[in-house]
Amino acid sequence: LFLKLGFEAAETFWMMVAVMEDLVPQCHDKSLFGVVRDAAAAEVLLQAFAPACARRLVRTGIDPMWISADFFLTLGVKTSSIAAAAHLWDLCFVHGPRALFCNLIARVEIGVASTSDDDVEGVVYAVRRAGW
Repeated sequence: LFLKLGFEAAETFWMMVAVMEDLVPQCHDKSLFGVVRDAAAAEVLLQAFAPACARRLVRTGIDPMWISADFFLTLGVKTSSIAAAAHLWDLCFVHGPRALFCNLIARVEIGVASTSDDDVEGVVYAVRRAGW
Protein backbone atom coordinates (compact mmCIF):
# COMPACT_ATOMS: atom_id res chain seq x y z
CA LEU A 1 0.00 0.00 0.00
CA PHE A 2 2.72 2.47 0.94
CA LEU A 3 4.60 1.75 -2.28
CA LYS A 4 1.42 2.32 -4.30
CA LEU A 5 0.99 5.63 -2.49
CA GLY A 6 4.43 6.73 -3.69
CA PHE A 7 6.68 6.10 -0.70
CA GLU A 8 10.25 4.89 -1.23
CA ALA A 9 11.15 1.28 -0.39
CA ALA A 10 13.15 2.15 2.75
CA GLU A 11 10.37 4.36 4.11
CA THR A 12 7.82 1.68 3.32
CA PHE A 13 9.84 -0.94 5.18
CA TRP A 14 10.03 1.14 8.37
CA MET A 15 6.38 2.19 8.16
CA MET A 16 5.37 -1.48 7.87
CA VAL A 17 7.54 -2.34 10.87
CA ALA A 18 5.72 0.36 12.84
CA VAL A 19 2.32 -0.80 11.62
CA MET A 20 3.02 -4.40 12.57
CA GLU A 21 4.44 -3.54 15.97
CA ASP A 22 1.75 -1.01 16.90
CA LEU A 23 -1.44 -2.27 15.25
CA VAL A 24 -1.05 -6.04 15.21
CA PRO A 25 1.71 -6.91 17.70
CA GLN A 26 2.87 -10.53 17.57
CA CYS A 27 0.50 -11.36 14.68
CA HIS A 28 3.34 -12.25 12.35
CA ASP A 29 5.70 -14.04 14.74
CA LYS A 30 6.32 -17.80 14.58
CA SER A 31 3.57 -18.72 17.06
CA LEU A 32 0.99 -16.31 15.58
CA PHE A 33 0.08 -15.52 19.18
CA GLY A 34 -1.17 -12.08 18.24
CA VAL A 35 -3.54 -13.49 15.60
CA VAL A 36 -5.04 -15.94 18.08
CA ARG A 37 -5.33 -13.20 20.74
CA ASP A 38 -6.89 -10.65 18.37
CA ALA A 39 -9.23 -13.21 16.78
CA ALA A 40 -10.49 -14.25 20.22
CA ALA A 41 -11.05 -10.60 21.15
CA ALA A 42 -12.84 -9.97 17.85
CA GLU A 43 -15.11 -12.95 18.46
CA VAL A 44 -16.09 -11.58 21.87
CA LEU A 45 -16.72 -8.15 20.35
CA LEU A 46 -18.75 -9.68 17.53
CA GLN A 47 -20.91 -11.55 20.06
CA ALA A 48 -21.36 -8.35 22.09
CA PHE A 49 -22.03 -5.86 19.29
CA ALA A 50 -23.45 -8.04 16.50
CA PRO A 51 -24.88 -11.12 18.26
CA ALA A 52 -27.25 -12.05 15.44
CA CYS A 53 -24.34 -12.10 12.98
CA ALA A 54 -22.21 -14.15 15.35
CA ARG A 55 -24.99 -16.71 15.79
CA ARG A 56 -25.59 -16.86 12.06
CA LEU A 57 -21.90 -17.54 11.39
CA VAL A 58 -21.83 -20.34 13.94
CA ARG A 59 -25.11 -21.80 12.66
CA THR A 60 -23.71 -21.96 9.12
CA GLY A 61 -20.48 -23.57 10.28
CA ILE A 62 -18.28 -20.54 9.68
CA ASP A 63 -15.88 -20.13 12.57
CA PRO A 64 -15.40 -16.42 13.31
CA MET A 65 -11.80 -17.26 14.25
CA TRP A 66 -10.91 -17.83 10.59
CA ILE A 67 -12.57 -14.63 9.43
CA SER A 68 -10.69 -12.66 12.08
CA ALA A 69 -7.35 -14.39 11.53
CA ASP A 70 -7.40 -13.67 7.81
CA PHE A 71 -8.42 -10.08 8.46
CA PHE A 72 -5.66 -9.40 10.99
CA LEU A 73 -2.94 -11.17 8.99
CA THR A 74 -3.71 -8.97 5.99
CA LEU A 75 -4.29 -5.84 8.10
CA GLY A 76 -7.81 -5.63 6.73
CA VAL A 77 -6.85 -4.82 3.16
CA LYS A 78 -6.96 -8.17 1.37
CA THR A 79 -10.04 -7.30 -0.68
CA SER A 80 -10.01 -3.51 -0.30
CA SER A 81 -9.34 -0.93 -2.93
CA ILE A 82 -6.24 1.20 -2.40
CA ALA A 83 -8.42 4.13 -1.38
CA ALA A 84 -10.34 2.07 1.17
CA ALA A 85 -7.13 0.52 2.51
CA ALA A 86 -5.51 3.92 2.87
CA HIS A 87 -8.58 5.23 4.68
CA LEU A 88 -8.62 2.24 7.05
CA TRP A 89 -4.95 2.63 7.85
CA ASP A 90 -5.41 6.38 8.38
CA LEU A 91 -8.07 5.52 10.93
CA CYS A 92 -5.68 3.01 12.50
CA PHE A 93 -2.95 5.63 12.81
CA VAL A 94 -5.38 7.96 14.58
CA HIS A 95 -7.34 5.48 16.70
CA GLY A 96 -4.97 2.52 16.97
CA PRO A 97 -5.95 -1.16 16.79
CA ARG A 98 -9.58 -0.46 17.71
CA ALA A 99 -10.07 0.86 14.17
CA LEU A 100 -9.17 -2.59 12.82
CA PHE A 101 -11.60 -4.28 15.21
CA CYS A 102 -14.39 -1.84 14.32
CA ASN A 103 -13.77 -2.34 10.61
CA LEU A 104 -13.87 -6.12 10.98
CA ILE A 105 -17.15 -6.07 12.88
CA ALA A 106 -18.68 -3.61 10.42
CA ARG A 107 -17.70 -5.78 7.46
CA VAL A 108 -19.15 -8.90 9.05
CA GLU A 109 -22.30 -7.09 10.06
CA ILE A 110 -22.84 -5.55 6.64
CA GLY A 111 -22.21 -8.81 4.82
CA VAL A 112 -23.98 -11.26 7.08
CA ALA A 113 -26.85 -9.05 8.24
CA SER A 114 -27.97 -8.65 4.64
CA THR A 115 -29.00 -12.32 4.57
CA SER A 116 -32.03 -14.00 6.12
CA ASP A 117 -31.79 -16.36 9.09
CA ASP A 118 -32.41 -19.49 7.05
CA ASP A 119 -30.23 -18.49 4.08
CA VAL A 120 -27.08 -20.56 4.73
CA GLU A 121 -25.88 -20.16 1.15
CA GLY A 122 -26.38 -16.40 1.39
CA VAL A 123 -24.23 -16.20 4.53
CA VAL A 124 -21.48 -18.25 2.90
CA TYR A 125 -21.69 -16.05 -0.20
CA ALA A 126 -21.55 -12.85 1.90
CA VAL A 127 -18.45 -14.10 3.68
CA ARG A 128 -16.78 -15.13 0.43
CA ARG A 129 -17.74 -11.84 -1.25
CA ALA A 130 -16.00 -10.01 1.58
CA GLY A 131 -12.87 -11.96 0.66
CA TRP A 132 -12.59 -14.36 3.58
